[in-house]
Amino acid sequence: MKIFFYTAAAVFLLSACFRAEPVTPESARAQWQRVEQLRTNQPIVNLIGTPFEVYVITDSEFARITRTDTLIEKRPLFVGDGAIGRPILDENFFARYTLDEGKDVLEFHLTRNPGQVIRFVADDLKLPSDNSVQIDREARLNGAFNDTETQFVLLTIVNFHYVAFWFDIEPDTDYNEILSITPTHRFDMNDIPAGEDELQSVRFIDGNYYVGTKSGAYRLTPDGQGARPQLIGDTGRWIVDFFKKDNRIFATGFNAFDQHVSLDGGQSWVRPGAESDLQEVEVVGDSVFTQQGIGFPWQLARTDLLKTDEIFYGDEIETDAGSNNSFYGIGYTDGKFYISYDKDIYFIEEVEVVEE
Repeated sequence: MKIFFYTAAAVFLLSACFRAEPVTPESARAQWQRVEQLRTNQPIVNLIGTPFEVYVITDSEFARITRTDTLIEKRPLFVGDGAIGRPILDENFFARYTLDEGKDVLEFHLTRNPGQVIRFVADDLKLPSDNSVQIDREARLNGAFNDTETQFVLLTIVNFHYVAFWFDIEPDTDYNEILSITPTHRFDMNDIPAGEDELQSVRFIDGNYYVGTKSGAYRLTPDGQGARPQLIGDTGRWIVDFFKKDNRIFATGFNAFDQHVSLDGGQSWVRPGAESDLQEVEVVGDSVFTQQGIGFPWQLARTDLLKTDEIFYGDEIETDAGSNNSFYGIGYTDGKFYISYDKDIYFIEEVEVVEE
């Protein structure tokens, strides 16, 4: 009991994150500005900020803008029989999924070199005993790159349960060419059944991959091993997402009482002792943002990393019920926050919240 008390106390004593302060009156508040040079032909399905550029992607386009909001590239993407799932963006590579002649296909692209694409047909990964290998199309994040972008883990559906596949990536020195991509490991999560919205997210944090599902969580290692962490791995636990802040790893839950915190790199987990509003999370700059579901307006986490505030978006960006399929990406670069809203990108230097 003493160990739990001191651990929980440490969680609260260490809790700190940047939070924008409201500005009054409302008419004096800075407005989100639209990036005039870029409007996509379809709704944006992901966005990230890198140290030098902002990337956005739709089902049929990939685009890059500079820190001065100048369009560098607008690249058409192969669609085939349709794009499936949400692409995974990173600084040097991105992974996306298509249907080609009825088969699920995984594609690896270079962000700065449109001339090379490496494709894997999902069924080519199956064993003789497998019925098929299907890419999960509903998950918010069904894969993740490691921190050096030399490995990618993809969650798939095989024989009615989830299976993780590892791909080792060998780039050239400048990450402008892929020398090879090799499938290396497979891990069967036999106790995670395929089902509607079962897979929630895959994250790489502090050297390991974390998988959140409606049936608990898994911790996957780079060498192809996997295990259910105590507490968050419980079968009855609905784990939505993972994020890192101030040397702590957080697991968010569908239920408000299911946020857990690890102070030892994911080895052990405790509840902070209070309910949390955080679910689908992105750490951007020094701020923590959350959505109640993909497409819903972003909210800003308070310093306790439990409660949230509504963001002041201004007149051009709608946040009513009709906009709940419009907010898909959020990023930060060169002192500005960026969000995707339908087919547009907006930016602001300081995020402000709605006054109560």
